[in-house]
Amino acid sequence: MKGVKAVLILKKDGGVLFSYEIFNQVYEQDDARLFSGFISAVHSFSREIGEKGIEFLELGHSMVFISFFSKLDLFFIVISDLKASKKQMIEFLNLIKKRFVERFGKKIGIISNVNELEMADFKEDIENVLEIDLAKRIEANLEALYF
Repeated sequence: MKGVKAVLILKKDGGVLFSYEIFNQVYEQDDARLFSGFISAVHSFSREIGEKGIEFLELGHSMVFISFFSKLDLFFIVISDLKASKKQMIEFLNLIKKRFVERFGKKIGIISNVNELEMADFKEDIENVLEIDLAKRIEANLEALYF
């Protein structure tokens, strides 16, 4: 998907459950924990002032799209460049969240039992979504050229 930089799944308490970088930006584990704490604080603040939560925010040269899943106390996050379509990023984020819940839904409440091998497989799910999107864009461009 054009513009996606990273996908993160963060625990509300600050832990990093899953991290996938499209371009190697080297989010160190400590950086991801700090980022998780920041996201949690922003989410809590927005809830305290009566908002439903933050859906996205701009940080430097990136947009951060956030979806909090209260049943698991997890933040699903997509980081994109500023030019990315907000609608497409939110759709992508919701698809990633849906696939994660479908795949690990039976482990809700015992999320610590998800092992690294399963997480590696989940990276393949994300790559498949990105490739499907790429194939659709190529097909649309070819149709535009020839029809």
